Amino acid sequence: MVQRIDHLVIAVRDLALASADYRRAGFTVTPGGEHTSGGTRNALIAFADGAYFELIAFMEPDRPQAHRWWPRLARGEGLIDFALGAADLTTTADALRGRGFHVEGPTDGGRTRPDGQRLAWRTILLSDAAQTPLPFVIEDVTPRVWRVPDSAAADHPLGVTRVDGVTVVVSDLARSATAFAELIGTVGVPDTPTIAGVRTICRFPLGDQWIALAEPDQSASEIRQHLEQRGAGPYEVVVGGPIASVGNGQLLPLGATHGARIRIARQGRDEAVTGSAGHVSREAMHPPAAADRATSTSAQQDETYMRRCLELARRVARSAHSISRAPRSTPRSSRVCCARMPRGTPASGVSSSVCRPAHWVA
Repeated sequence: MVQRIDHLVIAVRDLALASADYRRAGFTVTPGGEHTSGGTRNALIAFADGAYFELIAFMEPDRPQAHRWWPRLARGEGLIDFALGAADLTTTADALRGRGFHVEGPTDGGRTRPDGQRLAWRTILLSDAAQTPLPFVIEDVTPRVWRVPDSAAADHPLGVTRVDGVTVVVSDLARSATAFAELIGTVGVPDTPTIAGVRTICRFPLGDQWIALAEPDQSASEIRQHLEQRGAGPYEVVVGGPIASVGNGQLLPLGATHGARIRIARQGRDEAVTGSAGHVSREAMHPPAAADRATSTSAQQDETYMRRCLELARRVARSAHSISRAPRSTPRSSRVCCARMPRGTPASGVSSSVCRPAHWVA
């Protein structure tokens, strides 16, 4: 079955421009090449945990196309899809059909890297009667290391090393949670909303990552507007790392990320930055005041913000003789997904039954 978040898809109009902007934002960007299906090309932002961002662009972005991602790009740049990885796609497809999903594929895919190396993979597309915004599932045919760069490609000046999780905006949490529980094979847990305008939220642990489903309230919030204008789907991704320079839960500037909501994990929740004396770096825990303007639409403010963040990362890296993970007395899923909560216990005013299929017994 599905194993973890494989990658997240960010649609951009101009790949060269987006790649340059992401580099200025503190990411290492690797050219990916052209897809064998034609019409699209990509660049990759790989992380040390094996996950990555795919910056994808259409060669003719203004020409209407049958590609399932083109309508989403037509509504604006940003995060549009994500993939889960599977070791045996045929078995996974059969199992998901048995759980009531409509499964399209497996379908062959691939791309040619700039160095001429041809890559191959297979994917399945999922749907259900409730029109849940489900991810697609991918399996490598050629070695995965050919598709996903590692080593220096996963070393980012911003200090991020992993994808923690993704938040998916939905219009009906109860129905969507049922579908994701069947897909992932784990029970979702009600959680306290941290995104403004969210009425209820449910998290599903997936290894050391998570997928959260968020249903907006009726206020005129950003997430409500996103749902109405772009439809249900991935809304925000959280990344983290031991020397992440914006370690206080801030969003990176949307101008720098071409509309993709990328939040840096809050320092102290999962990781600590330690110096030679073993103390947590005060600067790492408290970014400069300019970071509070992370969502500014001003290009000048965005540029100033990113320069200060990058300089902070360099200072932390220079001053820290050793960087180690904070002690973990409990599994990651217990901390992030509230897995200790008894199954019959409601949280945040949400019935605990909303996060599991009706036929699952608590």
